[in-house]
Amino acid sequence: LEERARDKVAELDLELDGNKRDLIEQHKLVSLYEYDPDRQAELKDAKAAIGRLEARALTIEGKRVKAAALRVEEEWVQDDFGMPEDRPSVREVFDQCVDRARSKREEKNKIRFMGAVRDTWGRQILWDRSKIAVSTIEEIKRMNRIDTLVYEHAKHLHETCSTP
Repeated sequence: LEERARDKVAELDLELDGNKRDLIEQHKLVSLYEYDPDRQAELKDAKAAIGRLEARALTIEGKRVKAAALRVEEEWVQDDFGMPEDRPSVREVFDQCVDRARSKREEKNKIRFMGAVRDTWGRQILWDRSKIAVSTIEEIKRMNRIDTLVYEHAKHLHETCSTP
């Protein structure tokens, strides 16, 4: 019985190692695609895969704890992050912290930029899109249509050249 338990634990450890390798690969994809506007679908898939892999790791670890026949009060220690399962993962807390810091920084940069925008006489320009006529906005869109087409063509060329 004890030998079977050790074999089961070894098998689960191998499965857990494979899961961790997959998790590392998904984290690499997230770091590669995070700031690429053309890869947002892949980024979303990678983040979903990370969630699934973290849940799978917790399941495997739970099976491992049961196979190792640890006492119930010691089970929570076996969690990768040293926390019970009902707590958010380290990745979730990290993402929340990064999102909060980025939003604060973006708001500060926006305020600084808006304060620096001045006309030729040195007066600060305040932006209010509601005061711009709809016809003017449509004219701007119409005039920039060629820029959009050039961008799409360049993106297509880049994708065809970079694909082996």
